Amino acid sequence: MDFANTADISSYGMPSNHATFMFFMMAYFLLFIKYRLSPLHYSSFSRAFIALFLLFISVITCYTRVYLEFHYVDQVCIGALIGSILGSLWFYVVHAILTPRFPQIVESKIGRALMLQDFTHIPNIFTFEYNAVKTFHSQ
Repeated sequence: MDFANTADISSYGMPSNHATFMFFMMAYFLLFIKYRLSPLHYSSFSRAFIALFLLFISVITCYTRVYLEFHYVDQVCIGALIGSILGSLWFYVVHAILTPRFPQIVESKIGRALMLQDFTHIPNIFTFEYNAVKTFHSQ
């Protein structure tokens, strides 16, 4: 049997890239919310709302891929599983390996040339930026 002539190259494949991407982002941001967003600056309600919203849009994306017949359920489930695993691994890499090195990266020659900044220890970047701009304009 000649498999090269029987392959349907125009079909969507395994795993679903949409499911993989959405669940990668969802896993990463759920871990970010749990471990990096300070409960002192973000209410439990807002954290739960964001988490549920991420879950909702991820599931809806997967549902539409199956509903519109672009993928089978197993393709979407495998994509969701792969995305969740990779998103969790990437969070670990960023949180445990890269974050401790941010000060060194910022102070490196390239970091200074690109004017990189480390906002890791600022609990609410939106409030910080808002106050910084207000202070700047009041001078």
